[in-house]
Amino acid sequence: LQLETFPANFALIGQQFMQAFYATLQTNREQLANFYYDQAMLTYEGAQLMGKAAIMTKYRSLGFQHISMAITNADYQPVERGVLIAVNGQLRVDDATQPLPFTETFLLRSFGQSFAIVNHIFRLGVHNY
Repeated sequence: LQLETFPANFALIGQQFMQAFYATLQTNREQLANFYYDQAMLTYEGAQLMGKAAIMTKYRSLGFQHISMAITNADYQPVERGVLIAVNGQLRVDDATQPLPFTETFLLRSFGQSFAIVNHIFRLGVHNY
């Protein structure tokens, strides 16, 4: 492996991605398709969805009208031709007063001068005792 295949500005790439992704999620879910590679995979609460079309079908099926996200923290690591992002935060949907904790992980890959999600895992931090 050549060191230059690991992006030196990985933290900036991750921060800019997160700002754009979460703003889009909160304002226009339909535009999230622009963030995903065609053969991307999303694991949403254990359900594996392969491909941009299946991922967008999942987003359209979510039973809320509005979502607000508050990011508690995020960590970034460089990987070959990409960035690994781990996120912890809280979300609220519609008129809910109680926020729900969540965690998600993104793997971004570079395609020319841009980056796209190739792997994405989302989990609510809800426990069944």
